[in-house]
Amino acid sequence: MSEKNSRYDFFIFEHIKILL
Repeated sequence: MSEKNSRYDFFIFEHIKILL
């Protein structure tokens, strides 16, 4: 679960960067 959470965090971070 930790690994999956990390992946989601990365995706979210990338999305935020794109939005910004």
